[in-house]
Amino acid sequence: MFLDENQSVMEVNSDFDGRGHIGFLKMPSGASSPRATPIFEAREDYVGSFKVLERVDEYGSSVSSEKAAYGKGLVVVDKRVGSSQRTYESGTGTYDSEELIKTSSNYIAKDISLVYAPVSQRLTESTSINASMKWKEGMYSTNPRTSFIGEEYTGLTELDKETTARGLNEMETEAYFSGRGMYRTVLKDEVDFDEVYEGDYSIQRRVLFTGVSKYNRPHLNVTKTLDDVYEEILPWGYGEPHLEGAVKKRWVAVYTITIENDGDRSLQPVNVKDLFPPGAKFIEPSSVRPDVLTETSANWTIPALTVGGVSQIVLKLDVTKYYPSELVNRVEVCGGYNGGADWVCAANFSALEKNWLTCCIDEPVSVAKTAEIDPANPRVVRYSIDVSNHDGATRAATVTDHLPAGMDLLETSIPFASYENGVVVWNILAIDPGETATIEFSALAPGDGRFTNSVEVDARSVDGPVVQPVYATCVIDVGAVEDECGPTGCGPWQPPNWQFQHAGYEPDTSTCEQLTCASCEGTGTCLAP
Repeated sequence: MFLDENQSVMEVNSDFDGRGHIGFLKMPSGASSPRATPIFEAREDYVGSFKVLERVDEYGSSVSSEKAAYGKGLVVVDKRVGSSQRTYESGTGTYDSEELIKTSSNYIAKDISLVYAPVSQRLTESTSINASMKWKEGMYSTNPRTSFIGEEYTGLTELDKETTARGLNEMETEAYFSGRGMYRTVLKDEVDFDEVYEGDYSIQRRVLFTGVSKYNRPHLNVTKTLDDVYEEILPWGYGEPHLEGAVKKRWVAVYTITIENDGDRSLQPVNVKDLFPPGAKFIEPSSVRPDVLTETSANWTIPALTVGGVSQIVLKLDVTKYYPSELVNRVEVCGGYNGGADWVCAANFSALEKNWLTCCIDEPVSVAKTAEIDPANPRVVRYSIDVSNHDGATRAATVTDHLPAGMDLLETSIPFASYENGVVVWNILAIDPGETATIEFSALAPGDGRFTNSVEVDARSVDGPVVQPVYATCVIDVGAVEDECGPTGCGPWQPPNWQFQHAGYEPDTSTCEQLTCASCEGTGTCLAP
C-alpha cells in the first residue's frame, strides 16, 4: 500500500487457502459526509483456495482497478462506480475472473468463467464451512432518469462470458450459460426492452444508445481551456531546514481538456497527449493519472469513447519559470476504429498573451493560398493553403477558411477541427522554424461562377514573440463566367461583377494575395491594403 496527499495505491499478490477479504473506498473528497455516494467502492470475499492478483489505483478524482483471480470455494464480489455502474458475482464452485474498471470513462471490461459445486472448507482445526450456492452474476450501467443497460444471471451451474461497458450508453456481451439470464434495456420515452432466457443458451448482444453524430465520418472534437492562473504560496523546506519559516511562491495554470466523439464510429482506445509550455512543470495530481509523464508532456489512454461520448481531464502546471510572450499549451488526441486498423486524430491549444499585442511588428508567419480546377471534374476546386514560419520560434496555428457561398467541402489532407456553415477550421500544433505547413482540400462548386475564397491564420508562439494574424484570398472562375453576371445572372449567388480589380488578380487566371499589415497610423489595429 502506498498513500500520500495525491494518491492511494493498493497492490495484492496473494495465494491462499482459507478466507480472504479485499476492500477499497474512494469518497468524493476528504470532507464528504457518510451519506455521500462514493466515487468507487469495492468488496471482495473469498473462502477456499484462491490466487488473487489485484491493483487499485486512486489518483485525483478517478480510480483504476485491475483484477485477475481464480480458484475454488465461496466467492462474494460487489463493486460500484458512483451511482451509475455496478458489477457483482457470488456463489460456490470454480471461479476464474479478469476485470478492468476505469471510473474516469465509466469503462468496465469483465471476462469470467464460473462452474457450480458445493464447497467444504476447513478454516481452523475446529472450524469449517460448508456451503452450496448456485452462481449469480451481473453488471449494469445507468444514467439516472435517462437510461439503463443491465444483465443478470441467476441459478447458474455454468457461465462463461465476456462483457464490456464502454461508458454508460454501450454494453456488449458474449455469453454461454446454464441457468437464467435476464436483460434490461431502457431509454427514456424511446426504448423499454426485457428479455429472459432460462436453460442452456449461447448469446451475443450489443446495446448502444448513440448520440447524435455531428459528422458522417469518424471525428473527434477537442477543446483546451485555461480555467485559471493564480499565485500559490507554499511553505519552503522540503529537506532544507536552514530555510525553515521562509515561503515559496509559484504561478499555477489550470487546464481542462475536453474530448468529444462527434463522429459516426465508436473509438477504442483514445490516446491523449498534452504538450507543456517550455519550462512548465506538471503538478500532482491531475484528475486522471497519466500513463506516461515526462518533463515536457503527459499521456493518458481512454479505453473507449462511444458516439456522443465526452471525457474530461483536468491538469495543473507550474508556469513560474515560463519565459516566452505567450503561454501556449497544446493537446493531441487520436482514436482507433475498425479494430485499431484506422485512426482519427484531432488537436487544439490554449494561448494566453502575457502582454498586449503591439501593432505592425515584423511578420514571421505568412500564408499563401492557391486554387485550381480538378481535371477530372470541372466543378471541383482544389485548394492549397501554405502557412510558413520564417523565424526561429515554434508556432501553433488556427487556420480558418471561409468557403464561398454554396460550396461544399469534399476532402481534406488533414482532419478538420470543425466544419459549420461553410467555415472550415484546422488546428496545427507545431510549425517548426523555417517550416511550411500545407493544407490541401477540395470543394464542390454549385455551378458556374467566380468564387472568392478567404483564409485567416491565427498563429501563436510556443517559445517566441507574439505575432499578428495573417490573411489571404483566392479567386477562381468555374465554368463560363460572363462579365455582365450580377447577383441573379450566374445561377447561385456570387458577388456582383462591379469590375473592381483585386490586388494581384488578373482576368482568366487563379492568383492569390496575402493581406499584410500596411499602416497603423496610431489606431492600434492593422489595416489591410
